[in-house]
Amino acid sequence: MTNGFAGRAARSLAVGAALAIAAVGAAAPQPAAAADLRIALGLPEVYAAYEPLTAFAQTLEESAGLTGKVYAMSLLTLAETAGGVRDGLADVGFVVFPYHPVEFSEVNLAANLSMLATTGERVPMPGAAAAGASMEYTLLNCPACLAQMKANNQVYVAGASTTPYRLLCTRPIASAGDVKGGKFRAGAANYARWAEALGGASVSVPGNETYDAMSQGVVDCTMSPLGDLIGGQYIDVASHVTLAAPGGTFPGLGAANFNRDVWLDLDEEQRAAVLKAGAQLAAAAVFAYAEDDAEGLAAAKKKGVEIIEGDESLTAATAAFVKADLATIAGQFKDQYKVEDVDAKIRTFSELMEKWKGLTKDIGEGDADKLADLYWTEIQSKVDPKTYAMD
Repeated sequence: MTNGFAGRAARSLAVGAALAIAAVGAAAPQPAAAADLRIALGLPEVYAAYEPLTAFAQTLEESAGLTGKVYAMSLLTLAETAGGVRDGLADVGFVVFPYHPVEFSEVNLAANLSMLATTGERVPMPGAAAAGASMEYTLLNCPACLAQMKANNQVYVAGASTTPYRLLCTRPIASAGDVKGGKFRAGAANYARWAEALGGASVSVPGNETYDAMSQGVVDCTMSPLGDLIGGQYIDVASHVTLAAPGGTFPGLGAANFNRDVWLDLDEEQRAAVLKAGAQLAAAAVFAYAEDDAEGLAAAKKKGVEIIEGDESLTAATAAFVKADLATIAGQFKDQYKVEDVDAKIRTFSELMEKWKGLTKDIGEGDADKLADLYWTEIQSKVDPKTYAMD
């Protein structure tokens, strides 16, 4: 799964860059009382999730009497957040599951299937569908996911998803044939496999070195959301953008994972309020990522970057790759991570993705509240706050 994120006017919001910038995460005091939540975000305030998390904290204060503060890049780095929430250094954290492939192998299986969001039925906001499918899978269909959360002293209440990944390039890519011979920065194994399956070469470049790699011709394209045109400054080196490929989103997120001890201190009404606020957080994050994309696309058009849709040969080749790659993903999680019933889990998640494409196909600009209500009705409202994560 890719390690890049779009960020609002950030200078570098690929996760690799964020880690490099945020490598000095501060030590925190002992766990706070549940009424005074420390919320860790290992990224800058300009990152898309900051405002949704801040609104989440405000909602909890209004609905549950839980005061809280979001600490952006000052409490824990992205890599430290899961361990920090586990150990009580933060009460709530924005957890990136693929940083911990063994500890969260069950939910990472679903995250690795995200290219399903942009193949098959095409929907305007694949991130909305991916977030819905991931949350419904984790909360309602994957006891093993929740068991791993418990083993890491955490409680999952909401997810999120980025927008689709595109080709930001120094040369035009309009067809499957154009991929052949190209050099592609791949932030994850599935994207490397995509490039190689279509005849290109994958190049492993850290997020904070991608700009230089493109400017020096080391790579022809990076696979990133459109928001990274601004966040990663790729607009200064990319002359072409292809929208149709590679696709996929990044839904491998615990948008507000709670420390389990803090969760156990909450009363039933407070837990219910957290779940409701979690649905709102997920929707707000989806729309924040979409806003970053819109800003990136507008800036590219203004600068004269060529926007290429991509032809049928490119979309067909990508769809064929995604279908074939399911077997590769299944083998990896069976053999490397010893996940059981992988094939059944892949079928379940695939069905949920199609369900959520249908549920979100009419979601459009300005529909954040509509999406939040949809998440609440279909997912979080079905979680019993009296018993959830209380065993």
